[in-house]
Amino acid sequence: MDAHLSNDHALLKSLSVLYVEDNPDIRGQLTQFLQRRVGTLLVAENGQEGLDAFHQHQPDIVITDILMPVMDGLKMAEAIKAVSEDTPIIVTTAFNEQDYFIRAIDIGVDKYVLKPVDTHQLQKAVLKSAQTLQQRRELQSRNAFINYILDVNPNFVAILDHNRELEYINQTFLAFLGFASLEAMKESGSSVDGFITQVDGSPFVSEARAAWSMPILAHPEVEHVIYLRNPKTGGTRAFVVNCIQFAELNKYIFSFADVTHMEWEKAALEQQATTDSLTGIYNREKFDDSLNLEIDRAKRYGSPLSLIMFDIDYFKQVNDTHGHQVGDLVLVNLAQLIAKNIREHDIFARWGGEEFMILAPNIPLESAQQMASKLRALVEDTVFPVVGRLTISLGVTPFREDDTPRSLTKRVDDALYRAKRGGRNRVETE
Repeated sequence: MDAHLSNDHALLKSLSVLYVEDNPDIRGQLTQFLQRRVGTLLVAENGQEGLDAFHQHQPDIVITDILMPVMDGLKMAEAIKAVSEDTPIIVTTAFNEQDYFIRAIDIGVDKYVLKPVDTHQLQKAVLKSAQTLQQRRELQSRNAFINYILDVNPNFVAILDHNRELEYINQTFLAFLGFASLEAMKESGSSVDGFITQVDGSPFVSEARAAWSMPILAHPEVEHVIYLRNPKTGGTRAFVVNCIQFAELNKYIFSFADVTHMEWEKAALEQQATTDSLTGIYNREKFDDSLNLEIDRAKRYGSPLSLIMFDIDYFKQVNDTHGHQVGDLVLVNLAQLIAKNIREHDIFARWGGEEFMILAPNIPLESAQQMASKLRALVEDTVFPVVGRLTISLGVTPFREDDTPRSLTKRVDDALYRAKRGGRNRVETE
């Protein structure tokens, strides 16, 4: 026996088959034939017996006659397909009327063998059905294996179809979102979009189905970062998202790798690089970057921009009298006081020593003067630990069309110098 025949023999012997036939002579003949070829043979005399046997034993393949007492073969086939659509059903019949065949097609009957039955044709039909069944089971096993790998993957995995409909989401992702299954998630009316707070540094507002996927699909070569809200803790976590397109399947696979700790470290490093280590406000490097950006914006949109510079009057005396530790404490307390009394989007930075800068976008000179006067009075009325009362001198200048960062800072420095020369604890403009 060659390998091909051996494989066919082994495949047939692995099968359980239900054979339903009411004619005793035909049933006896084909029962003997099938018993020698298949692994397990179940025999029934009518459709009702066959249906009961199917429910009890769940055979791999069903072979049935059409015309039988109690329940005919097509009714039985219809009942079987209703509960097990993938079970192959082979019909043996002496009828070739069109109505029978149309009904059989509607039910989903897989093959037909005309009576009188040619055993060779019957075996061929059983083998073909068995091969189809085997291929289907192998595919199901492979899919189950792939799903298992995806489900135990520590990364979040989501599959979208060509319409950006969510087709699959792995168990790791579902557990994070708080759902037992994709079906439960859909039934609740939830979607991945509802848990996303930020995409590539911008706040996320869902305006279309799976809108978060659009920038990733548009630029797959870029490393995209998405923030997801954790429904259990209320916090957010950061993920780098990669996408692979399977064009032949019209599907997209997205993988979310948790980089929260890396993003925290990155943010901490950025803060460290832009923050004055003593006062906790912006440092000079950050101020210089912000000044360049705001000057560009003012030139582009014609919007007002003002700059305020101030320092502490007689600060050297504070250090000489009380020591540098007390001097540092004064700088910290002053920075905190000013920071609480300016706008959230004003850029407040330590320029150097006891000198500070406030960059005020969208504020004309008159408003900046009012702000400076308010801050001057606030400091004068404050009692600082150890040293008591202090004063500050302030210079104010507006952005002008031909300004550069250097010319603008030079002019505000000149205004501060005038305030110093004019008696301190005052505001001067330039």
